[in-house]
Amino acid sequence: MAGRLGYGWWLGGSAVSLLGSSAQGFALGWAATGYGGSWAALVLTATTAPRLLLALLGGAVADRYGPWRVLVGAGAAMLAVTAGFAAAVAAVGIALPLLVAVAMLVGVGSAFQYPAAGTVVRHLAAGPGMGRAMAANQVAGRAAAFVGPALGGLLVAGLGLVGTSAVDAASYLVLLGVLALLRGRLDLPGSPDGGGLVTRIRAGIGVVAADPLLRGLGALVAVAAGFLLPVASLLVPLLVRQQDWPAAAAGWAVGAEALGVGLVIVAVLVRGTARRSGVVLAGGLLVAGAGAGWLALAGSGPVAAAATFVLGLGTGAFTTHVGPLLLRASPTGYLSRIQAVLLVVQTAPLLLTLNVFGWWADRAGADAVVAGCAVVVCLAGLGGLASRRLRSVASP
Repeated sequence: MAGRLGYGWWLGGSAVSLLGSSAQGFALGWAATGYGGSWAALVLTATTAPRLLLALLGGAVADRYGPWRVLVGAGAAMLAVTAGFAAAVAAVGIALPLLVAVAMLVGVGSAFQYPAAGTVVRHLAAGPGMGRAMAANQVAGRAAAFVGPALGGLLVAGLGLVGTSAVDAASYLVLLGVLALLRGRLDLPGSPDGGGLVTRIRAGIGVVAADPLLRGLGALVAVAAGFLLPVASLLVPLLVRQQDWPAAAAGWAVGAEALGVGLVIVAVLVRGTARRSGVVLAGGLLVAGAGAGWLALAGSGPVAAAATFVLGLGTGAFTTHVGPLLLRASPTGYLSRIQAVLLVVQTAPLLLTLNVFGWWADRAGADAVVAGCAVVVCLAGLGGLASRRLRSVASP
């Protein structure tokens, strides 16, 4: 009971913080669009690039000093950044260099926050309930991603960029208050392995590379990030334009994908992860790949929505089962470093494929790109099912 209560406090505090960050992210992007599309893209890249470059360092620091210290430090730093940004905008107005600088600082903060936050479920909800706990975290994250932009639009319209930043700062105060309550549960000693931060980073990468299960799961995560995530965000709108379907078809297709993922998350939240987790996650990739293949051949908007729903079901099966397996397979002293490696494995392929797929779609058509994604994802799923080590993995 105490463990569930502690994780419930963390889930609530992190959900508030994620909501504030999502609203602030929308506000920054909206302000940047006033300078043109290229500058808006630069602001978004200024957030993502530091996270990619510094994630391994953030994981090493979290393992060295413990998750609680890093989460408090990152939360306090982001509180200062958002409050300082609100004060700066109030004093000098909206300026492009200020937007880029704040976006970079947000990216730096997330590079330290995310690897440490990814280990909290292992510390507060270890055991058979870990799958449900991670599903609850995914629900909170998706809710924040869905509600945050709408909230950001309302805040920008009503309070301006200054007020939106102040609300984001307040959300970090809530998170810091929750961390104060959880100090006794999360203020853990750092990893005893010696060496400097560079040595620790290499050790974390080495653990993933040397462990067949971690290595295989990391490869599947990279495939899912690079070849599934761009389908809904980039390729569905391009496909709808290519087919001259109404704009609403894109909304229905993206919404159907989200519905499929959401239904699986809710099922795991209620019933827990499947006993044969390795088989389910690899099978999920096969289902998602089949959905992508159907989408490439879709002849109408409703068929496209049905295809993306299937894609979402497969994606949900994969994401809800890969996370708990990765945490259970991670050695205790390397939890944050392994989370950092996974953050890099997720981010780097996505940055590459988004740009490559956009270029490819202009030349070969979005349907061809979706078909290519379907082939790669199905091959990854088959490879997972062919792995004896992955098939034998079972949840407690």
